[in-house]
Amino acid sequence: TNQLPILPPIADQTLIVGNSLVLTNVASGSQELTFSLRNAPAGASINPTSGNFSWTPGCAQGSTTNLITIWATDNGLPPLSNSVMFAVVVGECVQVSIGSTVMQIGTTSSVPVNLLSTVAVTNLSFTLSYPSNRFNNWTLTTTNPAIGGVSVESGPTSASFTLGTRSGQVLQGPALIGMSGFGAMSNSSAFVPLAIANIQGTKSDGTPVGSANGLGGLVVVIGSQPLLEASSGTNAQRMLRVYGNPGDAYQMNLSTNLAKTNWLFAWRSPQTNLAQDYYANQQLPAVFYRALKLSADPPILELNSSAPTNLVLLVYGQKGSNYVIVTGTNLAAPNNWSSIVGFTMTNSFQFIEAGAATNQMKFFR
Repeated sequence: TNQLPILPPIADQTLIVGNSLVLTNVASGSQELTFSLRNAPAGASINPTSGNFSWTPGCAQGSTTNLITIWATDNGLPPLSNSVMFAVVVGECVQVSIGSTVMQIGTTSSVPVNLLSTVAVTNLSFTLSYPSNRFNNWTLTTTNPAIGGVSVESGPTSASFTLGTRSGQVLQGPALIGMSGFGAMSNSSAFVPLAIANIQGTKSDGTPVGSANGLGGLVVVIGSQPLLEASSGTNAQRMLRVYGNPGDAYQMNLSTNLAKTNWLFAWRSPQTNLAQDYYANQQLPAVFYRALKLSADPPILELNSSAPTNLVLLVYGQKGSNYVIVTGTNLAAPNNWSSIVGFTMTNSFQFIEAGAATNQMKFFR
């Protein structure tokens, strides 16, 4: 005789944001069981076969009480179901996060600073840490009407931020604290992490916040060397992002074995933005790339088409050098070359309009 699945009582739980709740062996029965959830919070899951339950609440789920029901259904005829309900109380959460940016050495930039709080906060302080001799002159500019006073202390490896709300005002929920500005000191190119620590806050009742965490950011600092970053694009396509100085040219080399020295030419590219994306090799099982700054001598010509009716030459050369582009229609006639333009290279590359495309065979050098 088919009998109802047995689900022993589950004690109510108290959970801290970021910690995981895992429950196993939640039911038994005479038939094969299938498990499901009712009224489950976002992110909670149960294995439909084993019945193992897991949930790691995020900061936005702090200060909540969640009533969760686990259902077990057997495969008998007719199928029978039973359930058990339990509560999970999630503690309060205050989270400070900072954004990311790309910048050149010797310039200034800014990143957004955001707050996610499940309790009303009147005072907040935190420390932003970074490697030595990377950043200076930290500031915090806020347009949040609830914020009254802001102070920033900048040091060689960290910056401390303190802010308070106006009288009668609080910070709660997702909120933009403001934009933090800073300068990049003269140094080598690097991916520089920004780590948030020492978060302290005061709630509207005067007590300190119970749980606080930070989400750091990343600053891509561009010096004289290019930087490469690999990623996965649409349909898991391999992508390669090149960080570099606009006006410089770079050459990409590839290798399938870092233990060898036979790097092969992949492509060259003009850098027109701080970051540019390219498709990497999709066929090789494993491929490695490196980028080299290119200052071509002798110069290199590539033919590009900016429109169906126009020809554009991409010239790689040395900045400050003078060049002349000549054209001809017959390689067998060495005296048949004529000049079309002379110019001084202002970057490591230059685009040159070569006239309208025709059916006539033309050569350039």
